[in-house]
Amino acid sequence: MQKDANKTGGEVSDKHSLEPNLLDVKNVISFSPLEGSVISKRVSALTKESSKIKMFELSQKITFALIPALLLVSKNSLTTSLLIFSVYWQIYGFFKEIFLDYVHHELTRKWVLIYFQLLLLILGKETVLLLNLV
Repeated sequence: MQKDANKTGGEVSDKHSLEPNLLDVKNVISFSPLEGSVISKRVSALTKESSKIKMFELSQKITFALIPALLLVSKNSLTTSLLIFSVYWQIYGFFKEIFLDYVHHELTRKWVLIYFQLLLLILGKETVLLLNLV
């Protein structure tokens, strides 16, 4: 009976009770915009994936811009090899987007991309050997 009287009075003597006035306020996070801006940035796996995607897109843009320039100045084997690498990197980026859109099973998608990279590596090697750039 006295326990009930204490509950109605505001203070609870039972330590295992989940009354709001006994919760530790340090564990409560406020959701106001001002306090949200003070909290540091979260590090997650999605941030890492996002940076990978940004780097891949940047490399696609760079190699796309390099192709016309390398076509004009490819006089030696180094610039011609760089031209071949840029072309095959563009092919890989194009087909990677198609595979990501149409191959829905994640494990199959990874194996398709691995085998496609191997195919392009072999084709690039054969192109370099065919043009006597070694």
